[in-house]
Amino acid sequence: IFNNGDKLLIDSNGITHKDRLSSGTFDSIKIALLLSKIISDKKDCINSDNCITHTYFIDERMSKVHSELEVSIVNLMIDKLPHNAQLFYTTHNYDVLEMNLPLHSFVFMGKEKGKTVIVQPEKNEIIRKNKKDLLYFLKNDFFSILPSTQGIDELLFGE
Repeated sequence: IFNNGDKLLIDSNGITHKDRLSSGTFDSIKIALLLSKIISDKKDCINSDNCITHTYFIDERMSKVHSELEVSIVNLMIDKLPHNAQLFYTTHNYDVLEMNLPLHSFVFMGKEKGKTVIVQPEKNEIIRKNKKDLLYFLKNDFFSILPSTQGIDELLFGE
């Protein structure tokens, strides 16, 4: 309930008057609802002999939160995943690379001549031997997937 008497309701049907929320607050509520669903699905799976497979997909929903919160929430989601569940999570946050996840957990995507390029780092022998340096490889564009800043550089440096 807002000071002017407007009301906002969050329930299983969604969020009423979501236009009253900032995009960051709206995204946070959506993440909380998904986390609640993940926890509920795990409880249902534990209490049942017939556990179904769940797939969860989150596309850049935590781009407006502090990096530490994002990493903590992703860790929480992974911890609460039901048996046989999969979580697909997209982010531009480099700190996620420093989570203690297996190399095959990461897939990098970029654009090349208008087409999406997908890189699986575990298929590269150099990366497999140096997994702890995954962040270094990404920041130095080892995978050739970072966006080009040439046009911006030309404007900045007058070339």
